[in-house]
Amino acid sequence: MAKEEAVAERAAVVGTFILRAVFC
Repeated sequence: MAKEEAVAERAAVVGTFILRAVFC
C-alpha cells in the first residue's frame, strides 16, 4: 500500500470536515 495515498485520502476527508464545520 502506498503511504502517500493514505495520507492524501485522510487529508481530503479532514479538509472536507473542516470546510463543513466552517460553512455550517
